Amino acid sequence: NGKEKKIIKECILFNLKNNSPIHFEILCKQCCNALMKSKVTSNFKSEVIKVLGPLNGQYEMKDDFLYDVSGERVIVQKYDRNIKQVSIEEIGEGMLRVASKRIGMDSDSFISEVARAFGYKRCTSAVKESCENALEKMVSDGKITIMDNKISIK
Repeated sequence: NGKEKKIIKECILFNLKNNSPIHFEILCKQCCNALMKSKVTSNFKSEVIKVLGPLNGQYEMKDDFLYDVSGERVIVQKYDRNIKQVSIEEIGEGMLRVASKRIGMDSDSFISEVARAFGYKRCTSAVKESCENALEKMVSDGKITIMDNKISIK
């Protein structure tokens, strides 16, 4: 109905502004919570997609993540979610924060510290892989350097 669509739209816009980039599954969960629904169904995801349609131009979709096109700010969030629901850009931004406070860490310790910064108690293979991919991107983007296995901000 119209009231539900309005709430979904407000939820999407709020999350784009405050949680960008946001994984589509998490966005659906947030919208579901806003409507006080208990479960994200495939029908509900379809409703979110329908509401997203007219908002085209206010967001960009890359992989399963929605990005706010009005700003380049990546928001680092620490809450319980699967590492696959954390964008490489968000991990990279988190890396910059860790590197600015922890100078001269070796890459293994650095990745463990980044994982902890995101709330992961253990550095599983999936967490390590995502952090390594983000580190590789940060190095190729020229934001982080690795010299003698030590991490530093460029």
